Amino acid sequence: LRLDAHHGPQRPGPGPAHLRRHGHHHLHPDREQRPRLRQHQRRDRDREPRPRPRRRGRPRRSVRRMTILVAGASGTTGAEVVAQLVAAGVPVRAMSRSAEKAEALRAPGVEPVVSRFDDPASLAAAVDGVDAAYVVTGAAPDMAATEGALAHAAAQAGAHLVKLSAVGASADAPLRFGVVHAEAEAAIAAAGGSFTFVRPNGFMQND
Repeated sequence: LRLDAHHGPQRPGPGPAHLRRHGHHHLHPDREQRPRLRQHQRRDRDREPRPRPRRRGRPRRSVRRMTILVAGASGTTGAEVVAQLVAAGVPVRAMSRSAEKAEALRAPGVEPVVSRFDDPASLAAAVDGVDAAYVVTGAAPDMAATEGALAHAAAQAGAHLVKLSAVGASADAPLRFGVVHAEAEAAIAAAGGSFTFVRPNGFMQND
């Protein structure tokens, strides 16, 4: 019980204590519910998906696809590399020493280019604008000179070079085949660009 100076003894009425101290004993039911209703309405509005504002003044970035040069594209393994790249949707620049063979390589996704390993200007044109170059040549005594020339052009163009080498390539390999590939690898490494050597085991192929 508490004493009220004006009304005599009274029992505490319902409602918060801070309201009872000021003589307010009852809260209107509607007034109690309104804040809760407004709170639920705000939650419902927050759940509704809002459209994302459109960005203006920012052009979409165009994604450029990688282009790969294949040197020796008219050979057995080179032609298969071209076919696999085209099937994967990768633009290919097919290099051949013969204009006739190069033109025969023309196809959707394939750009033929005529170039010779002993012609630095034609090699520079062949690697211009490509991201990587794949080289496969015959195991001739001049392999280090020919593939080294392409590696130098690729390094100048900032293109990664992938060489098809052979398992056991080494300066002290028991077979001349392994020594020739090792010499070519050394020439590619000396060119100063980035490179990858693929050393498969022996397999049959047509020349």
